Amino acid sequence: MNELADHLKNDRFSDAIGIERVFCKDGYWTTRLTVAEIHLNGLGVAQGGALFTLADYAFAIASNSDGRTSTGLQTTMAFISPAQLGDTVIAHIREISRRKTISMYEIELRNEQTDQLIALFTGTGFRVK
Repeated sequence: MNELADHLKNDRFSDAIGIERVFCKDGYWTTRLTVAEIHLNGLGVAQGGALFTLADYAFAIASNSDGRTSTGLQTTMAFISPAQLGDTVIAHIREISRRKTISMYEIELRNEQTDQLIALFTGTGFRVK
């Protein structure tokens, strides 16, 4: 999982909202977002869509990591605790299954400073190539 696919490097939406791609010491790419004013909802915490995008982009990286194109088939996300202004949220990816046409991943969004669980995302990918 060392080379990031070109279509993931050129993801304009994740770039526009400030998502960073991080190569972790365990050999995996993951994603990170520092919560800024633009990410806040009316309650003053990180908007669910921003957090979903962070997890979804991590899912895309993981499910496309072997050079085969994969697209999302089904995703779910449970929001556990709020992310505050200034928090850095990092996506921790765990591959559950990778088959010929279907792959499944679990992604924990955690506060990088405190390790508090922010959200839990599960994604099933369909491998098209």
